[in-house]
Amino acid sequence: MALKVATLKALQERAPAMWQPAAAERLRELIASGQQLVDAYDPHTPQILNVMGMSAFRLGELAEAERYLRLGVAFEPADCSAPDLWLRNNLAFALIEAGRPAEAMAEVMKVAALIDEHHPVNPILTCTLVDALWESGHRADAVVALREAVASADLNRTADAWRLAATYARLGEHLRAAALVGRVIAAVRLEMMPAEWGVGLPDADWLAAHQGEVPLTPVLARSIAFAVQVARAHRAAGGGSSRLAELGWIGP
Repeated sequence: MALKVATLKALQERAPAMWQPAAAERLRELIASGQQLVDAYDPHTPQILNVMGMSAFRLGELAEAERYLRLGVAFEPADCSAPDLWLRNNLAFALIEAGRPAEAMAEVMKVAALIDEHHPVNPILTCTLVDALWESGHRADAVVALREAVASADLNRTADAWRLAATYARLGEHLRAAALVGRVIAAVRLEMMPAEWGVGLPDADWLAAHQGEVPLTPVLARSIAFAVQVARAHRAAGGGSSRLAELGWIGP
Protein backbone atom coordinates (compact mmCIF):
# COMPACT_ATOMS: atom_id res chain seq x y z
CA MET A 1 0.00 0.00 0.00
CA ALA A 2 1.59 3.26 -1.11
CA LEU A 3 1.92 6.10 1.36
CA LYS A 4 -0.34 9.08 0.79
CA VAL A 5 2.14 11.75 -0.26
CA ALA A 6 0.41 14.90 -1.42
CA THR A 7 3.30 17.02 -2.70
CA LEU A 8 6.76 16.86 -4.24
CA LYS A 9 8.18 18.42 -1.08
CA ALA A 10 6.72 15.65 1.06
CA LEU A 11 8.13 13.03 -1.31
CA GLN A 12 11.59 14.62 -1.29
CA GLU A 13 11.58 14.84 2.51
CA ARG A 14 11.04 11.08 2.69
CA ALA A 15 13.65 10.30 0.03
CA PRO A 16 17.01 9.34 1.60
CA ALA A 17 20.23 10.85 0.31
CA MET A 18 22.57 8.42 -1.43
CA TRP A 19 24.73 8.10 1.68
CA GLN A 20 21.78 7.36 3.98
CA PRO A 21 20.64 3.76 4.53
CA ALA A 22 17.16 2.94 3.28
CA ALA A 23 15.13 -0.24 3.50
CA ALA A 24 13.85 -1.67 0.24
CA GLU A 25 10.28 -1.26 1.51
CA ARG A 26 10.77 2.47 1.96
CA LEU A 27 12.23 2.88 -1.52
CA ARG A 28 9.33 0.98 -3.07
CA GLU A 29 6.90 3.18 -1.16
CA LEU A 30 8.58 6.25 -2.63
CA ILE A 31 8.19 4.85 -6.14
CA ALA A 32 4.52 3.98 -5.59
CA SER A 33 3.75 7.35 -4.00
CA GLY A 34 5.56 9.15 -6.81
CA GLN A 35 3.52 7.23 -9.36
CA GLN A 36 0.35 8.46 -7.67
CA LEU A 37 1.51 12.05 -8.11
CA VAL A 38 2.55 11.48 -11.72
CA ASP A 39 -0.81 9.87 -12.49
CA ALA A 40 -2.48 12.96 -11.02
CA TYR A 41 -0.58 15.15 -13.52
CA ASP A 42 1.43 16.89 -10.82
CA PRO A 43 3.21 19.96 -12.27
CA HIS A 44 6.46 18.80 -10.68
CA THR A 45 6.47 15.50 -12.55
CA PRO A 46 10.16 15.73 -13.71
CA GLN A 47 11.42 16.09 -10.14
CA ILE A 48 9.06 13.35 -8.95
CA LEU A 49 10.39 11.02 -11.64
CA ASN A 50 13.90 11.89 -10.47
CA VAL A 51 13.05 10.66 -6.95
CA MET A 52 11.48 7.53 -8.41
CA GLY A 53 14.48 6.89 -10.66
CA MET A 54 17.02 7.19 -7.87
CA SER A 55 14.88 5.00 -5.60
CA ALA A 56 14.90 2.31 -8.29
CA PHE A 57 18.66 2.82 -8.64
CA ARG A 58 19.11 2.23 -4.91
CA LEU A 59 17.14 -1.00 -5.32
CA GLY A 60 19.54 -2.12 -8.05
CA GLU A 61 16.80 -1.96 -10.67
CA LEU A 62 18.83 -0.13 -13.31
CA ALA A 63 16.40 -0.61 -16.20
CA GLU A 64 13.55 0.86 -14.16
CA ALA A 65 15.78 3.69 -12.96
CA GLU A 66 16.67 4.53 -16.55
CA ARG A 67 13.02 4.44 -17.58
CA TYR A 68 11.90 6.87 -14.87
CA LEU A 69 14.82 9.23 -15.49
CA ARG A 70 14.30 9.26 -19.25
CA LEU A 71 10.64 10.08 -18.71
CA GLY A 72 11.74 12.96 -16.49
CA VAL A 73 14.18 14.25 -19.10
CA ALA A 74 11.37 14.19 -21.68
CA PHE A 75 9.73 17.02 -19.70
CA GLU A 76 12.88 19.14 -19.99
CA PRO A 77 12.19 22.85 -20.60
CA ALA A 78 14.17 24.82 -23.15
CA ASP A 79 16.24 26.64 -20.52
CA CYS A 80 17.64 23.43 -18.91
CA SER A 81 16.78 24.45 -15.36
CA ALA A 82 18.50 22.93 -12.36
CA PRO A 83 16.14 19.98 -11.71
CA ASP A 84 16.72 18.81 -15.28
CA LEU A 85 20.48 19.01 -14.81
CA TRP A 86 20.08 16.65 -11.88
CA LEU A 87 17.91 14.37 -13.98
CA ARG A 88 20.52 14.14 -16.72
CA ASN A 89 23.31 13.64 -14.20
CA ASN A 90 21.41 10.82 -12.52
CA LEU A 91 20.50 9.27 -15.88
CA ALA A 92 24.16 9.34 -16.88
CA PHE A 93 25.19 7.74 -13.59
CA ALA A 94 22.62 4.97 -14.06
CA LEU A 95 23.91 4.36 -17.60
CA ILE A 96 27.48 4.10 -16.31
CA GLU A 97 26.45 1.53 -13.74
CA ALA A 98 24.61 -0.35 -16.50
CA GLY A 99 27.88 -0.54 -18.49
CA ARG A 100 26.99 2.07 -21.13
CA PRO A 101 29.51 4.88 -20.54
CA ALA A 102 29.36 6.32 -24.08
CA GLU A 103 25.63 6.99 -23.70
CA ALA A 104 26.29 8.44 -20.26
CA MET A 105 28.90 10.82 -21.62
CA ALA A 106 26.45 12.05 -24.26
CA GLU A 107 23.94 12.90 -21.53
CA VAL A 108 26.54 14.75 -19.46
CA MET A 109 27.83 16.75 -22.40
CA LYS A 110 24.33 17.96 -23.30
CA VAL A 111 24.29 20.12 -20.18
CA ALA A 112 27.95 20.55 -19.18
CA ALA A 113 28.43 23.64 -21.35
CA LEU A 114 25.44 25.32 -19.70
CA ILE A 115 26.74 25.06 -16.16
CA ASP A 116 28.55 28.00 -14.63
CA GLU A 117 31.68 27.02 -12.68
CA HIS A 118 30.02 28.18 -9.46
CA HIS A 119 26.82 26.20 -10.02
CA PRO A 120 26.31 23.81 -7.08
CA VAL A 121 25.76 20.81 -9.34
CA ASN A 122 29.09 21.25 -11.11
CA PRO A 123 31.40 18.99 -9.00
CA ILE A 124 28.87 16.19 -9.03
CA LEU A 125 28.23 16.47 -12.76
CA THR A 126 31.98 16.63 -13.37
CA CYS A 127 32.46 13.44 -11.34
CA THR A 128 29.90 11.76 -13.59
CA LEU A 129 31.87 12.94 -16.61
CA VAL A 130 35.06 11.54 -15.05
CA ASP A 131 33.36 8.18 -14.53
CA ALA A 132 32.08 8.13 -18.12
CA LEU A 133 35.47 9.03 -19.56
CA TRP A 134 37.24 6.45 -17.41
CA GLU A 135 34.86 3.63 -18.28
CA SER A 136 35.05 4.60 -21.97
CA GLY A 137 38.83 4.13 -21.92
CA HIS A 138 39.69 7.85 -22.07
CA ARG A 139 41.84 7.61 -18.96
CA ALA A 140 44.02 10.71 -19.50
CA ASP A 141 40.96 12.89 -20.11
CA ALA A 142 39.34 11.43 -16.99
CA VAL A 143 42.33 12.44 -14.85
CA VAL A 144 42.16 16.02 -16.19
CA ALA A 145 38.42 16.18 -15.50
CA LEU A 146 39.01 14.78 -12.01
CA ARG A 147 41.23 17.78 -11.20
CA GLU A 148 38.34 20.05 -12.17
CA ALA A 149 35.95 18.08 -9.98
CA VAL A 150 38.31 18.32 -7.00
CA ALA A 151 38.86 22.04 -7.53
CA SER A 152 35.12 22.76 -7.56
CA ALA A 153 34.11 20.41 -4.73
CA ASP A 154 33.37 21.60 -1.22
CA LEU A 155 34.22 18.69 1.05
CA ASN A 156 32.15 20.25 3.82
CA ARG A 157 29.13 19.42 1.66
CA THR A 158 28.33 15.77 2.28
CA ALA A 159 26.99 15.34 -1.27
CA ASP A 160 30.29 16.51 -2.78
CA ALA A 161 32.42 14.34 -0.48
CA TRP A 162 30.28 11.25 -1.13
CA ARG A 163 30.25 11.70 -4.90
CA LEU A 164 33.98 12.38 -5.10
CA ALA A 165 34.64 9.27 -2.97
CA ALA A 166 32.73 7.14 -5.48
CA THR A 167 34.78 8.55 -8.35
CA TYR A 168 38.09 8.03 -6.54
CA ALA A 169 37.05 4.45 -5.87
CA ARG A 170 36.19 3.88 -9.53
CA LEU A 171 39.63 5.15 -10.53
CA GLY A 172 41.36 2.89 -8.00
CA GLU A 173 42.27 5.71 -5.59
CA HIS A 174 41.04 3.63 -2.70
CA LEU A 175 42.81 5.46 0.13
CA ARG A 176 41.41 8.83 -0.90
CA ALA A 177 37.98 7.27 -1.38
CA ALA A 178 38.06 5.71 2.08
CA ALA A 179 39.12 8.97 3.71
CA LEU A 180 36.19 10.78 2.14
CA VAL A 181 33.77 8.04 3.18
CA GLY A 182 35.15 8.49 6.70
CA ARG A 183 34.23 12.17 6.52
CA VAL A 184 30.71 11.29 5.43
CA ILE A 185 30.23 8.74 8.22
CA ALA A 186 31.53 11.29 10.74
CA ALA A 187 29.12 13.94 9.43
CA VAL A 188 26.17 11.56 9.62
CA ARG A 189 27.08 10.47 13.15
CA LEU A 190 27.62 14.06 14.27
CA GLU A 191 24.12 14.92 13.05
CA MET A 192 22.48 11.89 14.64
CA MET A 193 24.58 11.57 17.82
CA PRO A 194 26.34 14.88 18.55
CA ALA A 195 27.26 13.85 22.07
CA GLU A 196 29.14 10.77 20.86
CA TRP A 197 31.18 12.15 17.99
CA GLY A 198 33.11 15.38 18.21
CA VAL A 199 35.52 17.13 15.89
CA GLY A 200 38.04 14.77 14.35
CA LEU A 201 38.55 12.14 11.71
CA PRO A 202 38.55 8.38 12.11
CA ASP A 203 41.26 5.79 12.44
CA ALA A 204 41.18 2.39 10.78
CA ASP A 205 39.38 0.64 13.63
CA TRP A 206 36.67 3.30 13.81
CA LEU A 207 36.18 3.16 10.07
CA ALA A 208 35.90 -0.62 10.08
CA ALA A 209 33.40 -0.52 12.95
CA HIS A 210 31.10 2.11 11.43
CA GLN A 211 31.31 1.45 7.70
CA GLY A 212 27.96 -0.36 7.80
CA GLU A 213 26.18 2.84 8.74
CA VAL A 214 26.25 4.13 5.17
CA PRO A 215 25.12 2.24 2.03
CA LEU A 216 28.46 1.37 0.47
CA THR A 217 28.60 0.31 -3.16
CA PRO A 218 30.79 -2.73 -3.84
CA VAL A 219 33.67 -0.56 -5.06
CA LEU A 220 33.45 1.73 -2.01
CA ALA A 221 33.41 -1.34 0.24
CA ARG A 222 36.63 -2.49 -1.44
CA SER A 223 38.15 0.94 -0.85
CA ILE A 224 37.31 0.78 2.84
CA ALA A 225 38.69 -2.75 3.21
CA PHE A 226 41.92 -1.77 1.45
CA ALA A 227 42.37 1.40 3.51
CA VAL A 228 41.76 -0.38 6.79
CA GLN A 229 44.29 -3.07 5.88
CA VAL A 230 46.95 -0.53 4.89
CA ALA A 231 46.38 1.64 7.97
CA ARG A 232 46.60 -1.31 10.33
CA ALA A 233 49.74 -2.55 8.60
CA HIS A 234 51.25 0.92 9.03
CA ARG A 235 50.53 0.80 12.75
CA ALA A 236 51.84 -2.76 13.11
CA ALA A 237 55.05 -1.87 11.28
CA GLY A 238 55.85 0.74 13.88
CA GLY A 239 54.25 3.72 12.21
CA GLY A 240 52.53 4.45 15.48
CA SER A 241 49.09 5.28 14.19
CA SER A 242 46.28 4.15 11.97
CA ARG A 243 44.58 7.54 11.92
CA LEU A 244 43.74 8.36 8.32
CA ALA A 245 44.44 12.07 8.81
CA GLU A 246 47.99 11.36 9.99
CA LEU A 247 48.61 9.10 7.00
CA GLY A 248 47.79 11.99 4.68
CA TRP A 249 44.65 10.50 3.13
CA ILE A 250 42.17 13.15 4.17
CA GLY A 251 41.07 15.49 1.40
CA PRO A 252 41.63 15.32 -2.34
